[in-house]
Amino acid sequence: MGNMRIGERVTRTSTGQVEEVQPNEVEVQAPPPPPQLAPAPNSAARERERDTYTPARAARANPARVPPPPARPPEEALRGDPGFTRLGEATQTAVLERARAAGNSPIAQQNLRELATNDGFAQLPPSNQRAMLDLQGQAPVDRQLTEQLGGLASNPNFRGLDEATRNNALGQLSRHPNDPAARQTLTRLATSPGFASMPGADQNRLLNLVGGTNVLSNPARQALDGVMGSAAFQGANAQGQQAQLNDFLTRQPAAPRVVSGLHGPTPQPRLQTTTIFGPTQVPNHNFSSGTAAANRYEVELDGRRIPVFMPRNPNPANGHSPTIEQVAQGLAVLPPASRALVNQVNVEPGQNPQDAYWRSRYANDPNAQNFRSYMTAGADGNITIYPSQHPQPQAVINDSLIHETGHTLSMRRWGDDNSGRRWGDWRNAIQRDGIRPSNYAANAPGEDFSESLVLYQRVRGTPQEAEVRAMMPERFRILDQMVGGGR
Repeated sequence: MGNMRIGERVTRTSTGQVEEVQPNEVEVQAPPPPPQLAPAPNSAARERERDTYTPARAARANPARVPPPPARPPEEALRGDPGFTRLGEATQTAVLERARAAGNSPIAQQNLRELATNDGFAQLPPSNQRAMLDLQGQAPVDRQLTEQLGGLASNPNFRGLDEATRNNALGQLSRHPNDPAARQTLTRLATSPGFASMPGADQNRLLNLVGGTNVLSNPARQALDGVMGSAAFQGANAQGQQAQLNDFLTRQPAAPRVVSGLHGPTPQPRLQTTTIFGPTQVPNHNFSSGTAAANRYEVELDGRRIPVFMPRNPNPANGHSPTIEQVAQGLAVLPPASRALVNQVNVEPGQNPQDAYWRSRYANDPNAQNFRSYMTAGADGNITIYPSQHPQPQAVINDSLIHETGHTLSMRRWGDDNSGRRWGDWRNAIQRDGIRPSNYAANAPGEDFSESLVLYQRVRGTPQEAEVRAMMPERFRILDQMVGGGR
């Protein structure tokens, strides 16, 4: 039900009836005066108004009927901008292609025009300009990315780098289209006075180390960000910053202890079936840790059987050992070139009697005092697995088997004397690459080879292969020759 006011009478309405209600007394106010009207112009004034017609005056007179002036197409606006016309023909063509790709997105068009007309951008060679345009094209509406690219182009330290190094820096940035923090770290590095003072080879080595998305680069980049954010770095002059960057590159403080089990791409099983035969009891098997009763299994892969000996009565106090199923799976995922090197596997009942020797041999290893062998292998292809203090995940078992076959491969090729002449090419590769796969690799060239082999097999065929290959080109070249034909 509602009320309606009709003249001086108020009625109450409902769906069923109309009820008349006596009105209250209402004070009637006089109506407001009519609005003041401007005097009509005379004929001469109307003529002057007609003679001085402009679109702006027409819009004021009748805004509903006058359309807004058409916006200039982005390409036309660019062609009329002196900041654009000073660019070379190839770069102009690339910018126009980006403008067409941006379509009707005003943010993308604004970002593109801001970069293309940047004074520093115009001073870069065409290859750097194209790299910047390609990078911006990955995230055309990302305002922060455009500002980072403009900051690079305008920075004298960045422009002072050689053309190839600038392209490398931009290439590393392109690996992180959706990671502003990674781009910020790389931008700070490429524009720092200390980086500009480094030799070109070291600049590119550092960029390759911290620029990727792989298991080595991600922690290295985070560690470098901490260095550059420190008061010691920010307060240093160019030479002081260079010394800190050189120290970072030499020490690699974020390098993993070992490659085995690192989070990242891992080899996938390459065989459909793995058959385990046994066990057959062996009363007295010659384990490295002592003679003991054993169970002999045979793991069949590729039509070939690999014997595996396991203690019949393992002592839990000695540590944790893998099961026969875990050993079989580890053998199954070995690259064929590595699996062909395996002659036999011994899962030991006790620790390695040679642990004391290895603790002294690897005295520079930060974990030398607590060193405890997990796996060993020699030129004969016999792999030995010792009990570990904690159960090991399958990924660690898989990678460790690759590592041990690396010892077999390198010893058969170059002998067991890492300091001998036959190991010269690998030692030279270590020096030229300048980046190590792990801290454990620093113990000896033989460990470096096996750790590099694990990394090589883990990244092959993945998006990270090109990144790691750029960090270790000399090692990967040798590994290509040795095992590149088989995975």
